[in-house]
Amino acid sequence: MHRTCALALLACLLGSGTAWADDLPVLRIDGATAKLEDGLQRSADGKLWITLADAKRVFAIHVKRLIPRPPAGKRPVKRREQDAWILCGTTRCATYRGKLLGTTEEPAFDLSQLARTLGLRMRSRSGVLDLRSRDASRASKTARARIGGLVPDLALPCLDGVVRRVRVHPGKRLLLATWAPWSPTRDLLQAWAAHHKQRAGRKVDLWLAAVDVEGASRVKDYVDVGFDVPIALDRGAELARRFPMNDVGHWYFIDELGVLRAEGDKLDAVALQWIDLHLDEPLVAARSPEAAEAPAKATIEQAAKLVAAKPKVAAFAFRLAALHLEAGDAAAALQALDDARRRTPGAWYLRKQYWALWQPNRFYAGAIDTRWISEQKKREKNELDWPRRRR
Repeated sequence: MHRTCALALLACLLGSGTAWADDLPVLRIDGATAKLEDGLQRSADGKLWITLADAKRVFAIHVKRLIPRPPAGKRPVKRREQDAWILCGTTRCATYRGKLLGTTEEPAFDLSQLARTLGLRMRSRSGVLDLRSRDASRASKTARARIGGLVPDLALPCLDGVVRRVRVHPGKRLLLATWAPWSPTRDLLQAWAAHHKQRAGRKVDLWLAAVDVEGASRVKDYVDVGFDVPIALDRGAELARRFPMNDVGHWYFIDELGVLRAEGDKLDAVALQWIDLHLDEPLVAARSPEAAEAPAKATIEQAAKLVAAKPKVAAFAFRLAALHLEAGDAAAALQALDDARRRTPGAWYLRKQYWALWQPNRFYAGAIDTRWISEQKKREKNELDWPRRRR
């Protein structure tokens, strides 16, 4: 009854120019004829429309509503308008922002816009509309994470010796937060754990990723014995290279499909409410985990070539500094960070890591010397920030 009413309303919205089965093309997806229960509809402007139920079935996609970032200082509200949906196929996820027709619960998608969103080529000939998949596997391995898209399948070693994959955590969501021993974020570990404990039973995991070139030797000094939240070690700043991040303290909410749903640079009441809206969504059946590529062990020579090829990508210099430290060459590590901070002064996680290696007593001998940091920012403002702005 509900489906019948929805389709009737859809027909009304499409208007008198609706075309039915006699003059509509046959839909083929990767060579196979698609069997549509509701059928395609053509609107008066000539566009073809496919219902949500048919789209989910024939394209084998999961569909979720996009919950927008809340405006500064305002409470987040779950959007109910028909203007933004997250569509996840077998190889990619993307945000559909095209026009919709139909009811709120039974919308119809613009077929051409839907095909572009899913990365499909569309050709029409002799009464057949042929959709073909593009090979997105290579691009997905190098693309940066963005809201509504699959996150990179990074494997991060943890302090407990377990290697955990960012994308694969079937049946649960993941809240991934960055911190560093050289940053005041080290004092927020217990707060993160407390917020997570309040959400026990809501099928969400919490990982705290330490972005530090010194790795476990420095990180373990700031993790209490018995702390039961996984501490990931990001010595090469891989998160900064593949996720939005200018400084530590950034957090990411990844759903059970491996889709980045929310991210922010601080955890406050508004951010927690935004996260809770995502936790209110029902879980969907997870995909079969894909085989993860074993992380290649980089050499100093390989990392140096990356830095030379892409000098503005600060994470490559971070990785090079970590390799120098492994080799016992602290001076070379410091030089790599110094060169990189001059090229990319906006990468604050890199600049602060340089300060911590250069002046360790101001960061690790008790409380962080915030007065020195403030003065150092002023000293570097003329040296690094202002020349960059003039360019």
